Amino acid sequence: MSLSIILVIVVLAVAAGSVALSPGLTHRQFPWRIALVRHPMGPELSPLSPRRREESVLLLTAVQELFVEDPARALGHAAALVEATMDEMGYPSKGRPQALAAYHRAQVQGYREARRVLARSKSQQVPTEELRTALVAVRDLYLELVRFGTEDGGPSSAASAPASVRRRPAHAIPRQAVR
Repeated sequence: MSLSIILVIVVLAVAAGSVALSPGLTHRQFPWRIALVRHPMGPELSPLSPRRREESVLLLTAVQELFVEDPARALGHAAALVEATMDEMGYPSKGRPQALAAYHRAQVQGYREARRVLARSKSQQVPTEELRTALVAVRDLYLELVRFGTEDGGPSSAASAPASVRRRPAHAIPRQAVR
């Protein structure tokens, strides 16, 4: 299956079930969050298969390469990959930020900001540097999701990721002239 077909499927899946991230929601509005915290893999969460993790490497590489040509579109594709991966793993569609915070607290704020940058980029020009920073935040969350539940037992071990997608410094994504 070609990479472009996979990206189209991911984008369509996210468009059908897109969720707005709301940072002001409380634990009373999401009683299932307590269950997520008590159960290491959550009641319905499952890690990606080894084959799916390998496919994720290819998809992430393609998105990072797309950044050179169209930074805003690359950020949209990256966000779509995160949403599709969360769907595949069984994250609930309601209260997704809170579910993410249970496992990936360090990446949630960056992901929220990236979603705001993405929304703004649809209606106005956003500087390339801001898009790059947002893409780095989305990439970091995506790598955490891909590594979730691997043999090392933790969602954040860089050693468990293939060399081609180990967390690279922010400067590893090409900079373009600020628009």
